[in-house]
Amino acid sequence: MNKNLYDIHCHAMNLSHPDLYAFIKRFRRAMIPLSIALSIPGIGTILSVILNGSPSKVKKVKDMLSILEADIGDVFCKMESDIIESKLYNNGLKIGDTQYEKFVLCPLIMDFNTGLNDESVYCVSKPKKPMEDQAVDLFNGIKKYKEKPQGQGLLQIFPFIGINPLNTYCLKGKSVYAIDLLEYFFAEFSKEDTPEERYSKVKEAFYSDKFIGSFDSIPENSFAGVKLYPPLNFNPYPDGKENINIDNEKKLLDETKRIYDFCIKKNIPVITHCSKAGRLMGGGYRVMGRDIHNNFTSPGEKWDAVLSDYNKLKLDFAHFGGSVKNGEWQRDIYNYIKSYKKNIYIDISDICHTNRDYNKLEKTIDKLCNNDATSKKNFYKHILFGSDFFINMITADSYGQYLNMFCNNDAFGVNAIQIKQKFISENPERFLFGK
Repeated sequence: MNKNLYDIHCHAMNLSHPDLYAFIKRFRRAMIPLSIALSIPGIGTILSVILNGSPSKVKKVKDMLSILEADIGDVFCKMESDIIESKLYNNGLKIGDTQYEKFVLCPLIMDFNTGLNDESVYCVSKPKKPMEDQAVDLFNGIKKYKEKPQGQGLLQIFPFIGINPLNTYCLKGKSVYAIDLLEYFFAEFSKEDTPEERYSKVKEAFYSDKFIGSFDSIPENSFAGVKLYPPLNFNPYPDGKENINIDNEKKLLDETKRIYDFCIKKNIPVITHCSKAGRLMGGGYRVMGRDIHNNFTSPGEKWDAVLSDYNKLKLDFAHFGGSVKNGEWQRDIYNYIKSYKKNIYIDISDICHTNRDYNKLEKTIDKLCNNDATSKKNFYKHILFGSDFFINMITADSYGQYLNMFCNNDAFGVNAIQIKQKFISENPERFLFGK
């Protein structure tokens, strides 16, 4: 199996995909001033910076808008160009003396269909944001990238499918549940797959020409894993105590359990959003109040119940709780890694923008591990590089600049090269394809 580099956490979408109305509804209820209410990732951040930002920040917003309005295939070509111009590329992909063949992007599809209604507005029916449309746009972008003459063929693109058991989907002309999508797209996955076999299946789907512009034509094995997003009204473990506007709590719990069972049975990696919400903002694309958000998203609440019953679930807590600081959420994740040994991961997407951030991350790991060398060595095996592109563009000047900071930061001491190789190659490969 060839050695590759990985961005385990990025996004490829356009302005039609997010549920803008749901965000406005939430902030209107909270009576938050507009300039603060709009300070949310992506669209809200764009508008807030335009209202209040400096010229340099407005420039970053323009850059982000150019991404959201561009053809997704062109965006992939631009990301590839940035990689080639970055410190990761020197007559080929390289870290230290180790050569790598491909750069693997894992765009995470998000199911923005929140199921939230509002009887007081002109168009009463809830905004329709079908996950299937976002998936089609993404695969059209992949198809165009493979066809574009300026493409260098450096990228392999292995998306994660975004689901919510609250919702139904359309597949082959029928209304189906989330579990039905997984059973269709991951039908050929097996728990007995070797890493080479699993990688080969997803790679073959990427190079396939079977996609012809419809959701139904997305080839089996095209998705490398599953993306869950609690702030968009995904309850990781319904127990009947929450008022989340559904008719049958037990059915929702049954459907959620089926998803976890299936992912364990097929050895499918799962990425869940894990970023703490503040009093006014933060926490990602959230359409609920802070307390419910943190209950659904916290590694120590709902996810503790999930992992108690499904301790073999291969799970990445994205954004490491939303901070490089040594907080409660970070300690909870560290304790899971100690307890479940090999199947719990974190990614550092959109939390390490500067040299200082990487040094803070190193210090946090030192504290969590009590400066024990063996504990740190083990923890380093569970960290995944991710960018959160395009969201990270509010801080980064370019995708290449974000990659360069990963390469050039002075954290992790004399073993920095080997540790960075783990973060961006060895660990993501094991997370995606290993047992």
